[in-house]
Amino acid sequence: MMKSKSYLPFSISRVLLITGCISFLFFKYSSEHPKAEWNTSSDNVVISYEMGIAEIDINYIPDFRVWGDGYVVWAEHHVDYSRTVFEGYMSQTELKELVEDFVNAGFFNWFEYGGTSTSSIRIQLLNRSQINSLDANDEISKWVQYLQSGAGVERKEFVPTIGYLVFLPIEETSYKYSDIEPKYSWIESGFDFSPEDFEKIVPDGKITGIKLEYFWQVVNNSPFIEYNGKVYWVGLSIPKISY
Repeated sequence: MMKSKSYLPFSISRVLLITGCISFLFFKYSSEHPKAEWNTSSDNVVISYEMGIAEIDINYIPDFRVWGDGYVVWAEHHVDYSRTVFEGYMSQTELKELVEDFVNAGFFNWFEYGGTSTSSIRIQLLNRSQINSLDANDEISKWVQYLQSGAGVERKEFVPTIGYLVFLPIEETSYKYSDIEPKYSWIESGFDFSPEDFEKIVPDGKITGIKLEYFWQVVNNSPFIEYNGKVYWVGLSIPKISY
């Protein structure tokens, strides 16, 4: 005898369908509106606005970064291609409001961006992280401009305490010698070493004090220096702050 097929009552099927829809909508909403909670460690970057990796060199410092404890560093670029780097702090309440501004502007609604050749912004929360380019949402761009101005943080000029220095002859870089007019001369620096023997004197490149102060000024203005008729590119990496 053939067994008859059994079917769930219509009401039960409807309940399951509605439950499934609610679960999907809840998941979608939670994904697009994550809680403004983050790792508050001073080593954890919560928000970072930066150029594409393909355009980065050792001297690069992201336009804006805020760490979990509220420490903020940002770089302002000037028309003569120089820059000034600032630092400050925002409270956990201020950081939460900033994150929520991005959430409400639809930052987490986008598809995640995986490119490397354009500016992007990254937000890293406890339950959601995302990186997006900046060309798809005017509302996001408004908040990015706010970051570029320092996000309302009380500013002071950033002064490094340690750096790692390298020199390269201009012909070993992608720069053309004819395009470079060094603003700095090694003779004027008064240092008792040259680019040629720097690695012998300081094998790990670590500098502090007056040397660091001088070369921080160089890389923030024009990262080239002249020595005995030769031009050298100057690279200075600052722990935690450099890309």
